[in-house]
Amino acid sequence: LNHLLESSKAAEKRDKEQKDELRALADARFTKADNINQVNPMTWIGRGMLNLAQNRLDQARFFFENLTLREEGEILPALLGMAAVKYLEKDYNGALELYGRAMKKYPTKSGAPTRVGFAMACYRMGQIDRAKAAFQRAIDMDPENVEALVGIAVLEMGGLDPVALDAREYRSKAEKVIKMISAANLVDHTDAMVQNHLANHYFWKWTPVPG
Repeated sequence: LNHLLESSKAAEKRDKEQKDELRALADARFTKADNINQVNPMTWIGRGMLNLAQNRLDQARFFFENLTLREEGEILPALLGMAAVKYLEKDYNGALELYGRAMKKYPTKSGAPTRVGFAMACYRMGQIDRAKAAFQRAIDMDPENVEALVGIAVLEMGGLDPVALDAREYRSKAEKVIKMISAANLVDHTDAMVQNHLANHYFWKWTPVPG
């Protein structure tokens, strides 16, 4: 067991070192691009995304809001980047507003991931039915969107009440939830969130997990 733990820690360290190396390389490339052209919005967006990935929210805000949105208008990546900043700052209403603007201005191009972000903000604000609708719309646009499949499954699972529902209805809804999580597993069997939910289900059923 100690050997397994040590191996896991070593793998995590290697992974972190590789990510740090790639981020440093990306930062160097953005600096080079900035030296060539200081008013290129794609460089601003790239720097914003890099800072967002490192949870440097003030810097990400500067590139998304102060530069791109102010100078170039409502470019989709900047709208989504700024929505992510608002979400991480726990300004869920602000995130909701920005995701909504992105979907209104770019109804097709914004795609399923924007609906997932919108749904997550709705959930954080206690708007469960609206969150379910947004997750479902994401699935309609992309049936293989793992986040949407798991998101709506978890919300449906939260509404399962063995006291309020008769046995047949409860079983039917529970099976629907597992089908959605299983569909997510078929798309990406390496997703930890999917595996956790399936593990919980099969643990209680005491059935071997397929695959």
